[in-house]
Amino acid sequence: YEPYKNLIECAVITYLIETNQYENLLNEEGELLTFEPEQEVFCNCFGIDVYEVEDKLVSEGEYAKTL
Repeated sequence: YEPYKNLIECAVITYLIETNQYENLLNEEGELLTFEPEQEVFCNCFGIDVYEVEDKLVSEGEYAKTL
């Protein structure tokens, strides 16, 4: 994954811009999470930390619910 991270993110952002979804995504309000993770971040995608929980990848929001 790591060698292709920038390419993947660029492709997704390009798709969102071409389909007029990028501005909506930037304008969405999200809940600010404050928690102390019990494990290391698996990776970070588009500014969202991703954790591995029971052999599944979950976003920081879902991970926080498991604490």
